[in-house]
Amino acid sequence: MSAQGETAIPEPRGPLAELSQEHAFVQPLLKRLMEMGDRLRSGQPVDPRSALIGVSLLDAYLHRVHVGEEDRDLRPDVEPMTRGDCAIHLGHMSTNHSEMCHRAQQLLRDIRLWATGDAAAQARVGRGILELATRDYEAVQYEEAYALACLRSAIPEGAQRLLQSRFEDHAGTRKALEVRIGRFLDGTYRT
Repeated sequence: MSAQGETAIPEPRGPLAELSQEHAFVQPLLKRLMEMGDRLRSGQPVDPRSALIGVSLLDAYLHRVHVGEEDRDLRPDVEPMTRGDCAIHLGHMSTNHSEMCHRAQQLLRDIRLWATGDAAAQARVGRGILELATRDYEAVQYEEAYALACLRSAIPEGAQRLLQSRFEDHAGTRKALEVRIGRFLDGTYRT
């Protein structure tokens, strides 16, 4: 019971709730990267090291750990259980994931060029950060509104327990990245 006599509503548990929590966690990082891209495009100074750290953290957390959970741990087991729109949403997720990873790798290459003094790369970085953060945000919103929403009713409880144990294998990496992202957002990595 809470201090006012109401029973607290527990947070949803399970692998899909965990994916939703990861989506929520990455939102401030996406927002910070959008701000960085806007600053670059308007000619304001941005430290290439900060851009490299921010994009690298996004790539590690969202494109490697989170997407890995969805593509390697979730999709192969749940795809046979899905039909119709749910199967279509899983396919869109996979396509989005491939594009997200490709964009991030290209952007990281451009940031490294910019850091070595390539002025043309700096302009690409501003546009690239905005595109990456915007498209990643849209992909996360899509997953929440469509893919995860339909999967909640499509996955039986036994399969959810199996998925949860697989996701727990990534918990240490995920938590370590969350700490680093927190430091980046609170300015610890800024120069």
